[in-house]
Amino acid sequence: MRILARIKSFKLTAAMCLLPIVLSSCAAASAAFVPNTMAAARCKRDCTSTYHSCRLANCDASFASCMGYCIDIDRIASRK
Repeated sequence: MRILARIKSFKLTAAMCLLPIVLSSCAAASAAFVPNTMAAARCKRDCTSTYHSCRLANCDASFASCMGYCIDIDRIASRK
């Protein structure tokens, strides 16, 4: 019984240590891009709201590609 309690305690401690790292990486990815046009701002808002509650393993890649599209929209709109 003591071994199982130690394993459970270790798992909880490991999860608590990794949680801030995961949350900070998500925040850094969305804050890195500052849109200059309204179209890009709407795109960023849509990406953030779509992938905010996503729990799948491929969500990071999907969010990154969505933000890439927003950067492209911003770049194209800025040229006009």
